[in-house]
Amino acid sequence: MASSARIYIPWSQQEEDNLLCLLLERRHWDDESARPLFSTSIWEDIANSLPHEKVGIRRTPHSCKRKWTYLKQCWNAVPEIRQRFGWDDELGANIEENADDWEAFLSERGCKSRDKYRAVVPFRNKGWASLDKVARIFEPPRDESQKGNISRTHRRNLIPEVVIVRRPEHDWMRHYLKSSAAKVLSNASSSTDSPEFKFKFKKEEPDVEISLFTPPPPDVQDEPPEHEPLDDRDTSPVLLPQTPKRKAADPEPMDVPPAKRLCLSPELEDQRVDVVDTPVSSDDRTADPTVAELSIRESRIEAVRRVQALETYLSDPGIVALIDLFEAKPEAADIYLSLTRESVRKQWVANRVKHLNDG
Repeated sequence: MASSARIYIPWSQQEEDNLLCLLLERRHWDDESARPLFSTSIWEDIANSLPHEKVGIRRTPHSCKRKWTYLKQCWNAVPEIRQRFGWDDELGANIEENADDWEAFLSERGCKSRDKYRAVVPFRNKGWASLDKVARIFEPPRDESQKGNISRTHRRNLIPEVVIVRRPEHDWMRHYLKSSAAKVLSNASSSTDSPEFKFKFKKEEPDVEISLFTPPPPDVQDEPPEHEPLDDRDTSPVLLPQTPKRKAADPEPMDVPPAKRLCLSPELEDQRVDVVDTPVSSDDRTADPTVAELSIRESRIEAVRRVQALETYLSDPGIVALIDLFEAKPEAADIYLSLTRESVRKQWVANRVKHLNDG
């Protein structure tokens, strides 16, 4: 009686091409999701239809399905690589001088899942021979008159673009997360001499076959909402309704309370409103502020702007409490602006918030 055993054999490029050709013939296009779908019963047929390169060896349905999952992950990783490092058909990301950025990129994907890490590792200095064939599978079907070979330029246009909106006030958070992720991953590594992040496997096998299955990321990416340009915002001051002037026939002067002026700061991204008390004389003329008042006002506004951009780990009530503190005590705003060390600044903020909550 003949016996069979399952052993690991790497996929050759010819086997990968044959698999993609069979998938292109048997795909079912979903118009609603705009992506190809494959039924669960199709993998047995594909495994039996694959040509055998060696006598007595054939691919299992599970191996074919897992290979297609890996190819989809590579397909979704190519736009991210092209957006961040560029893309070359022969050299991939072509990493030579910016090796540190590449390692940080691998660490970011490694924090998400092992499959996302494996999908980008092969493309450091090598292209992807199957890119055009995978692009044909993700291309919508064409009518009979338009069937034929697809140009390379048209297939490149099928790759989804990744649009990243970057803002200067968020740069510090991106660097903070990147350094934190690299520190955690380096501590988790079994080797303490090299900070390079690597996955350790029980045995040396190619990346193609070793994976923990996770659902592939969506093939169609929603376009990010368009943001209103910061330069187009109205920065003119908005004045509250002022107390009516006293009538000419009134023999007694009226006590006019100070009016409040709302000033919109163009540096604030979320367009928060700062309430500034401005004294107004009885004849409806605004008194000129002194140099000290202007300095206090600028210091307070700058502290309010920074506390919203830097202390993002605080809750909204905690940020509002600090803003109230800056309004009540301008010297607190000066102290906050003078703290240059991040650890000292965070400890000072924590103590202030705790003191305000206890009080």
